[in-house]
Amino acid sequence: MNNFFEQVDLKTIITIFAGFGAASTAQIISHLFSRKREDIKYQKECLQNLYSPVIFKIHSYLFGEFKKTSTIEKQNIEFYNEKYKEHSDNPERIFAIILETVGSNLQYAKPEIIMDYHDLVYAQPRSKYGKERIAKKVAFCNKLLLDYVQLCKKLKVNSVKINMNIEESLIFTQLYQLLGNTGHFYSQDLLIQRFLDIKNLRHFYLKKIMKLNLKFKKKHTIESFYSATNKSEELYKQIGQRLGKEADWWFSHISNPHGFLDDMYLEKSEDTQKVN
Repeated sequence: MNNFFEQVDLKTIITIFAGFGAASTAQIISHLFSRKREDIKYQKECLQNLYSPVIFKIHSYLFGEFKKTSTIEKQNIEFYNEKYKEHSDNPERIFAIILETVGSNLQYAKPEIIMDYHDLVYAQPRSKYGKERIAKKVAFCNKLLLDYVQLCKKLKVNSVKINMNIEESLIFTQLYQLLGNTGHFYSQDLLIQRFLDIKNLRHFYLKKIMKLNLKFKKKHTIESFYSATNKSEELYKQIGQRLGKEADWWFSHISNPHGFLDDMYLEKSEDTQKVN
């Protein structure tokens, strides 16, 4: 009889604990689903309020910089300022709108974006000719584009028109970054003059360039750094071949046959001119 009551008590205890366990498990699962819904809602708000409004503006900004350098090269800075200072294609005006949009939605931005935003708003450009100014702006656009791509993947958002616009901008900002990683700083300035040529390379080299930039970003040894650099130089040759008849500017400035970094190459050229 005692064994019977002991068995009943044991079954009761097991049932009670099983009930508590099921309730706890259900609560945990409910919490996880609730947290996931909150995360998705926040990501959608980030996409809607911060990233989507600036993505097309980034493309307009890069095209504006291209138009500015092309006009100045053909005419002069005075002609450009007189004709385009108040024009909608003026890159300064376009980028000001990008900064204003980001600044109004900093609650959705990552810490790195926030730091770069304040740096662009408050820091004074050191370069008289705006080289550092453009470099910082392109780097800022590059980060916004990469964040946007990651968000779209998480939310499974896809649009052919948006993808084309993103890729045309991203191939430029990523190649600009890769040139900086490999020491081709002078070539970064020249790149904006060929924006129309570069954007058409997106189908062939965007993924390769992004992978190489990731290798430079990761902590690496001297060996891995030189390995990434050599692979980048090989990619530069492939890009030159893809450009075909329009490749003279590329091979002469970016993938020069002597293999020097741009600054060294320019110094060598200047020394040669002095001797002659």
